[in-house]
Amino acid sequence: MIAKIKTAWQTARDYGLAWTLRRLYYEVQLRTGHHKRKLPRRVWQAREWENWLRSDLPTEPLLDQWRQSDRHFFFDLGEREKLAAAIRQIHPDVLDQLYLDAGHQRYFSKLEYDLQFPQAWFTNPFLSPPVQCAPDKHWSEYPMHTEDYEDLKFVWESGRFAIVYDWVRAYVLTGDEALAERYWQHIESWVAHNPPNTGPHWKCGQETSLRLMAWYVGWFAFKDCPATTAERFEKWLGAIAAQAYRISQDYHYSYLQQSNHAVSEGLGLYVTGLLFPQLQAAEKWRAMGKRILEERVTFLIRPDGTYFQKSHNYLRFMVHIYLYVLRVAEVNGDRFSDTVHARLRASLDYLQAIVDPQTGRTPNFGSNDGALILPFNACDFADYRPTLNALHYYFNRTLVDAPGPWWEDSLWLFGSATVETEPLRPRPPHQSRRFDHSGIYTLGSAKSWGFVHAESYRDRPAHADALHLDLWWRGLNVCVDPGTYLYYGRQPWLDAYKHTRFHNTVSVDGKDQMERGYRFTWGYWHECRVNAHEGAGAVLQMEFEHDGYTRLADPVVHRRAIARVDEEYWVVVDDLLGTALHEVDLHWLLADYPLVEKTDHWCLETPEGDFAIGIYGATPPDGGVAVDRGESRQQVVGWRSNYYGHLEKAISLRAHYQRPLPLRLVTCLGPAGWQWRTEDLNTGFELRTPTGDWQFRLSLNRTEQTFQDIIKSKHEN
Repeated sequence: MIAKIKTAWQTARDYGLAWTLRRLYYEVQLRTGHHKRKLPRRVWQAREWENWLRSDLPTEPLLDQWRQSDRHFFFDLGEREKLAAAIRQIHPDVLDQLYLDAGHQRYFSKLEYDLQFPQAWFTNPFLSPPVQCAPDKHWSEYPMHTEDYEDLKFVWESGRFAIVYDWVRAYVLTGDEALAERYWQHIESWVAHNPPNTGPHWKCGQETSLRLMAWYVGWFAFKDCPATTAERFEKWLGAIAAQAYRISQDYHYSYLQQSNHAVSEGLGLYVTGLLFPQLQAAEKWRAMGKRILEERVTFLIRPDGTYFQKSHNYLRFMVHIYLYVLRVAEVNGDRFSDTVHARLRASLDYLQAIVDPQTGRTPNFGSNDGALILPFNACDFADYRPTLNALHYYFNRTLVDAPGPWWEDSLWLFGSATVETEPLRPRPPHQSRRFDHSGIYTLGSAKSWGFVHAESYRDRPAHADALHLDLWWRGLNVCVDPGTYLYYGRQPWLDAYKHTRFHNTVSVDGKDQMERGYRFTWGYWHECRVNAHEGAGAVLQMEFEHDGYTRLADPVVHRRAIARVDEEYWVVVDDLLGTALHEVDLHWLLADYPLVEKTDHWCLETPEGDFAIGIYGATPPDGGVAVDRGESRQQVVGWRSNYYGHLEKAISLRAHYQRPLPLRLVTCLGPAGWQWRTEDLNTGFELRTPTGDWQFRLSLNRTEQTFQDIIKSKHEN
């Protein structure tokens, strides 16, 4: 209990007094029924839309009046055939990959379930058997996690209406009017079973905004179809207004989240206000949404393009929000500030640095909740090329990859003429970059590249992953991040992969680099120091250290030095600096390829050749190196998660040492066939590569920069 109180106090200090007081005040509001009084449960009124209309409206039918308001969207189906031809040009088999049946849905872009509505609106299908939550409580009464429905995110997923994007894409390709009818029936089902402020789908303003995003995509696709009647439009507009009002009355909570919640809600308010001027609060919502979007961009996107939440998936989420908003604004004659554009340009630069050219994937860095809120393509969820190309086109009117399915987002956002663009190709190989605002550093070449997170926290941490190394080799992510899997689940899976011991770094005494706090918080934020980052020449190197373990009774500093030699070979030197006896665990998580144990190392048998990894110290690890490979779902080790709620096997190598410090460990990685030799790890070692007849002498020390000298020379016969 004392330890928890100390961690809570430290967490409050880290987040600041103002944030802590506001957060506590919001919790008091929840527990005293404030939201039930402010936003009470009620039924839909017979003519709901009349409550939300401007009083000065003329008397003609509402749908005709909206058509006269001359509002536009980022796609125009007046050129449906041209758009369809352009999509088929880049992806001839696109129809085969669309989900068109409302009873068969894909969750988080990976998991598939057969569901029947309306029960599906309130069901967590991830559980066996599926579990329904109560549909008739006030939204403030639904915790994010309970023992029965477990993870509310699975209940929310159907309410995001992601399936609408596939229906719209299919309509453009086929002209099938039945898809418009299906869209309207789906919305009518949701409205009928989700009266205002009742049920889990009213709990979150962000979820409400994402639903409106999808509804507007469907509206502008199907607005001229026979299924779209004046009566349906009127009821739909009433439901839209009620949801926008809910967002406007509780948006302060999204600021407390210090996340993408606020910009999502800004989108919901801005776009609703802009597109539907008949609503009495339209101008207020438009202005409020624009203010949120312009203010939050400087808080959430760093000047170097990295993202506040320390997450690549959430950065993509942000880019999707702003692409949607900026294009709707642009086609309706509005414009956002230069600051918004400058931060998004910086994010484009960052994405180009961390998106693998061969696969479109990025390191699975930070929290990944499976969100893909602009799914206008048939690419894998983990493929960032659609986002990268669309953002590049927005600023430059050119694309960065050769034609393929990853162009489809750009077609929807900018029109069919996009396919006439001559792309910038080939994409340049990875370069060595540093992004100091978020402590992200890369070393790169045409054949391999590494990604390290070494941040001194000034704001909300995500994972305790300091000095984690993601390694990419010949287009393969060989040393991987474990991902997220679940935010809410039963033990041992509750938020498991945030912890240090699952990342490619070192843990001390079985502890995290920070102390776990409440929900998504950490206490005792660490500092990282960059000792070196030399990204030019034949040999690249970087070195960092962090003080996360100086909070221990016997303080420990972890220093990590990384060198890339001869294009494809990597040397990682971990120094644990201290004086007392400690337990030290060096962990590597590898992609799931056949693993062969050799005399002093292991080989991954990959499609690109054998990749070797060896762990060396002055003495062998206690009990040898433990190897785990996802043998049981009761055991968290040996798995990774690229998609929310989905596990796939990975190979965990863990070297455990109980030694007096200081302790030095060396890991060598690269194409199989290298030879390693040392007489004293305190002074250096030799790495002899099988290609090019080169050998490298790496001179080391402990007190200054670890790599004192790296000498490249021809093999001696």
